Order: sequence, then structure tokens, then C-alpha cells
Amino acid sequence: MRTVKPFFYLIFILFVSSPLGLLGQHQVITTKNDTLNCSEIEFNLEMEEVYCQLASSDNVLLFSPDDIATINYHFYPKYPDLSHPRFIVRTGIGIAISNYVQAFGNISTQNILKEELKRGAHFTIGGQYYINRSLFGVAAEYGHMWFKQSYDSINTWAMERLNNVGVGVAYCSKSVTNELFATAQLLFTYSDYKTKGKIPAYEFQGKNQLFGANLSATLNYHITEHLLLGFSGKLQFFDKKPSQPKKTSVNLGVFEVAMGFSWIFP
Repeated sequence: MRTVKPFFYLIFILFVSSPLGLLGQHQVITTKNDTLNCSEIEFNLEMEEVYCQLASSDNVLLFSPDDIATINYHFYPKYPDLSHPRFIVRTGIGIAISNYVQAFGNISTQNILKEELKRGAHFTIGGQYYINRSLFGVAAEYGHMWFKQSYDSINTWAMERLNNVGVGVAYCSKSVTNELFATAQLLFTYSDYKTKGKIPAYEFQGKNQLFGANLSATLNYHITEHLLLGFSGKLQFFDKKPSQPKKTSVNLGVFEVAMGFSWIFP
């Protein structure tokens, strides 16, 4: 008979009872080469017994330490049915940084405002659908961005707003860890662009319809089984010349970072 040292018991108990023990389910391999998926494992030092709570049922199995050959901690995902979701609904809010040139008719703000990056904010809501839980799916999103600049010393200011919708393709990675997985999407967008402001001796306002594209990636963390916390980055591009003299010409590139919440459906 093999003897399991008390040191092994101590390390095992400290590890499994720590927060790390909540990260996933454990694989237990017995000396008879049986493989078990256990959500919880508990040691009884006094009785020298090991209790294994099966992940697939409410059954608890009792072993002697000598019956266990190997324990692989956090071997299985904590949420195995959600490692490849079917549907994700997400929201996000964050900051946007833009480098663009705009013009209203023959009046351009380029010479006054071009030296600075424009900083603003954005809000998004969207969804991703993965057919048969595959790695690739379809995505749709609505977003709103707004920027404002002002220069009191030269009595100049400008404000821009964009409402955009996009559709495209999505990608969902396999779990990075038991708690983390990544998603990405490429969207083709249509935007309603409005601007107004003032440059010396001239007040202006304009609008246009923009076509563009954006590419984003999100790292998702399971707060609960279905609720996710996400951190994302996005690049957006628009380019439109005025179709009428009073429409605004826009050449726009935007980088966004955001934090948001998502709800995942198996």
C-alpha cells in the first residue's frame, strides 16, 4: 500500500479551497484508469478519504488516496456548455480618439484643427450569432460617437456626432483559460454624420452619410455563468466626399477602447 504524506494533503487542501479552485473542473484518474470529471474534491484527513463531486450529476464518489493515480486541476472549462456560445448580446462604453479632416463647402477646418487628435466618447450595443456553435458567425452593431473641440483663444469650436450601424462577420476563439475567451468582428458600416461649429468669422453646420468599416477584438471574462465583462479595442474608417455643396466632406479614422457587459446564450 502506498502512503500519502500529510504534506500532500496540506498542499491539496490549500489549493482546492483557494479562489483558484473555483476556476474550473478537475480531472481525476484512478489507479484502474477510470477518468472522472469532478466539480469539487474534498479530503478528510482523519479518515484518509477523498470525496469527488461529479460534474455531470449530484453523485459524490468516495475514494481512498491510494485509489487515485492523478489529479489534473482545472482540466475542464468551468462552463463547458458555453465555451463555444451560440449567441452573445453585448454593450460597451468608452473613449474614442480620432484623426480627421472635415470641410463645409469651401470652408475647411483643416488649417486650424488638424494638429490635434480629437477625443470623444462612444456607446455601442450589438450581438453575435454563431451557427451550430462554430468558430465563425455573423454580427450586427449600433454605435453612437461624439467629439468636441474648442479653442477659446481664437473663438473656435467644433462638434461632431455619428450614429452608425454595421453588419459583418464574427469570430469566437476557444477559451484562453477556464474564465477567459476572445471574440473579434469585422463590420461594414453606414453612418449618419452631423457637425456644427465656429471658426473665426464663420459659423457652420453640415451633415453627410458615410460608408466605412471597423475591426474590433474583445477579451471576455465570466463574472457568472452567463454574464461577461469585456475589454475591447476597435479601429473604424470612413471616407466621404460631399455630394452637394452644403454637405460636409469627411475623412475619418477612429480608435476606440471600451469596457462593457455581455450576456451569453448557450
